[in-house]
Amino acid sequence: MPAIASRWMHQGRARSGGGMGLLEAVEVVKKLGRGSSGATIGPVSLRVEPGTVTALVGRSGSGKSTVLNSVAGLMRPSAGRVIFDGDDIARASDQRLARLRREAFGFVFQDYTLLDPLTGQENIELPARMSHRRLDREATEPLVQRLGLEGRLAVTTDRLSGGQRQRVAIARAVANGARVLFADEPTGALDPVTRDEVMDLMLGTVADPSSSVQAMLMATHDVELAGRADRVLVLADGLVVDSLDRPGPRKVMAALRKVRESAA
Repeated sequence: MPAIASRWMHQGRARSGGGMGLLEAVEVVKKLGRGSSGATIGPVSLRVEPGTVTALVGRSGSGKSTVLNSVAGLMRPSAGRVIFDGDDIARASDQRLARLRREAFGFVFQDYTLLDPLTGQENIELPARMSHRRLDREATEPLVQRLGLEGRLAVTTDRLSGGQRQRVAIARAVANGARVLFADEPTGALDPVTRDEVMDLMLGTVADPSSSVQAMLMATHDVELAGRADRVLVLADGLVVDSLDRPGPRKVMAALRKVRESAA
């Protein structure tokens, strides 16, 4: 594993024992658009504990993707704090955020966010190359085997199936030492069988002691996926309106139905 990734892991685990969340959003607000016509998301507060999966659910337009992007450093909050390893990254420099996204955060999105002119292997190695690091291919081989990508990484990713492309995205995050995995509709473009396989792989990265991934925050419409999370936050009109602990799919569905009925 890259030395810098090991440093992120060491720092996080050393600080996680005091009851403090690995990642926290404190009264985060994001204003979209201009003037009074723009929507406002938040304030939203949440805590992602080490070893857990947190899911954001809600109707389209509820703000779950905006919250995810604001916490992940892909979008700057208009107000509030985002605490990672005890530091407020909401006001961090662009360079600091870029470094976090390359070395401590990993991303698995519905559109895969892969560069199709590159091979699967080159996509996996891209964050390391951007940080002037080198991934040890022998060290990542067990990960490649676990994800079922043997023999598929030498071709450009446009020649891979949707499930294989999503596995490359997962491999890229884990191989580069991501400590927090962010996923936005990660199963939305997959068929049911492939969806279940990818769900198992993503959730397994958090539970696997050999993985760098310590926690996951995801935004999803997938009730089955959300139901397997440790905590589910239900959003409506940019606010958290309900919080469920290890709910299972039926309770998630019931919570979403309640939101729909209250909006009718």
